[in-house]
Amino acid sequence: MLQHTIAAACDKEKKSRDRFGDGDQSLLRHDGPQDAIAQGLKNVWAQGADFFALLQSNGLSECMMNCVTGRPELVAQDLERARAAGSEALFQALERRETMLRITPLHGAIMGALQIGRQRGADHVAVARLLLDAGARPNAKDVAGYTPMHRCANAMANEITLEIGMLLIERRADANMFRRPTAHRGGYGQPR
Repeated sequence: MLQHTIAAACDKEKKSRDRFGDGDQSLLRHDGPQDAIAQGLKNVWAQGADFFALLQSNGLSECMMNCVTGRPELVAQDLERARAAGSEALFQALERRETMLRITPLHGAIMGALQIGRQRGADHVAVARLLLDAGARPNAKDVAGYTPMHRCANAMANEITLEIGMLLIERRADANMFRRPTAHRGGYGQPR
């Protein structure tokens, strides 16, 4: 079901060619057959797609797990190894997409802040700062066109994600996205 919904919403070829980018960001209209596709993608996104299953089964990369669990000391080591391997390796470490949601490590840190909070000494703000300092794009989009700011400032926001949101704004994240009718692929605010 999840794979079918994602496949219906995305250009499969473009998604597979763009392993380190935003992939298919075409707008899904709220008319005709695309209305069901747009709503399905929104529902899959809201449920986390396969993120939670991969998190529980250790199906995420080590770097992503370090971001999700809020481990800045390990993220710093991951980034240092990537820097030592060259600029392309660093770019790939920051922009590698994981899960059906095509999240970046920055998205992962925010998702971890929403799920884990400050448990077991997690510090997702420090992780986000490390990623941004290393060059993570504050406006990177996931499969549904949501940016890290969408994750920081949605209805599930908490004090940690709001603090990360302030970091994102300092790094020129688009803080006006909620006002635009095409803030994500489902056309936030678009008339039905």
